[in-house]
Amino acid sequence: IGFAHQLVRLPDGSFLVGTQADPTGVAERTEAQAVGQLYRIVLGESSPAKIEHLGVPGPGQGIYTLAYLEKVDQIAGNTWPDGHFFVYDLKAKSFFDHGAIAGHRTFQTPQHAADVNRGTDRNVSYARQVSRAIGVAPSGEAFSGGAGGFLFGYDPKTGKVQKLDARLPAAPGRESWASLDAVSTI
Repeated sequence: IGFAHQLVRLPDGSFLVGTQADPTGVAERTEAQAVGQLYRIVLGESSPAKIEHLGVPGPGQGIYTLAYLEKVDQIAGNTWPDGHFFVYDLKAKSFFDHGAIAGHRTFQTPQHAADVNRGTDRNVSYARQVSRAIGVAPSGEAFSGGAGGFLFGYDPKTGKVQKLDARLPAAPGRESWASLDAVSTI
């Protein structure tokens, strides 16, 4: 297994980390039950680190990226391979899966995979184009890239995710390949 693309440091000094399936692509086997776990790590000055298991946002999904929403004490994340956007409420200790916001790249759709597999013993499948970053605005809202290169926003006041009018830059016809892979502090 590997770790999510971001490590979150909480105000109390502890860290949150998520696990994902082998990010290098060279593992012969991945322990399925180890994928998609969210952990809190508390470092001690003179004692061993304490590791607390917080749970799994979605079965069969690795945790691809994380961000801390300080104003509401929540963690936002994207999963891989299906690109679900999830929220973990640190006070309630619960997950909410908002479903897939990531889309498939051109010619890497489930239908194309089915066509490639038809009449063969192949099992081709394609992951979605999942963004590696989640931005957090000063207002406390979070955003990430999604299907068709559009930005998707999470409003913690309403608890809803919606597709925004803004799109990531892309050459015409390549919008489905656009991804938000880095965010600077706003």
